[in-house]
Order: sequence, then structure tokens, then C-alpha cells
Amino acid sequence: MREVLEGASWAWWDEGRWLLNVAEVHLSSNPLNPFLLYWRVRAYILVKSREAENIVKHVRGMENVRFADLVYGGYDAVIVVEFEGLERLGRFVMEEIRNRFKVEETMTLIVV
Repeated sequence: MREVLEGASWAWWDEGRWLLNVAEVHLSSNPLNPFLLYWRVRAYILVKSREAENIVKHVRGMENVRFADLVYGGYDAVIVVEFEGLERLGRFVMEEIRNRFKVEETMTLIVV
């Protein structure tokens, strides 16, 4: 089902969220907040896990992963990613890291 919003160069309701394009600014949301901005998000994901080496091997080379390295300190790995929106970032953390491996903790730092 497609519905059109006035004031947008194009817009439609798709799979439970609004997709809009207004002068190169892409907006999207969920039904609870139909005007939540969606933009390109870069984030540092800090991972604490005994399987950090396997996690880094798994995510390296993925389309949205800029780099992934093992580190010393309070966390075992750092993964830098870029996604179109927070929803996709959250899905990546849950599906590719937390649900796949035994992870003690993750911390996602979003670049401002």
C-alpha cells in the first residue's frame, strides 16, 4: 500500500515506515514517529567477548564495515561501520554480533 505525503518530492509508506526524499535529504521512520530523520550513521562498536577474534574475522569485508580490529584494554575488538539509519545499525549489532557469538558486552558509539 502506498500513501503519499504532501511537500515531499516523493514519499511512500513501505513495510511499516515512511520513506521520503526532500532535496536530497532522506527521511524514514517507524509508525510511532513518522518523521524521525534517517541519515548516514557512522559508529564505533566496542565488543567484549572471548570470541573477539572470530567476530572480527566474521565482519571484516562486509559491505558496511569500514574496519574491524582486535584491541587491548577494556574491550576486545573495535568495529567501525556506516549504515543508512539507526535501525540498520541496531540490526547489524544484534544479528551479526550479539546473536551469533557469545558476547559479554557491546557499546555502540555514534559519531556526531
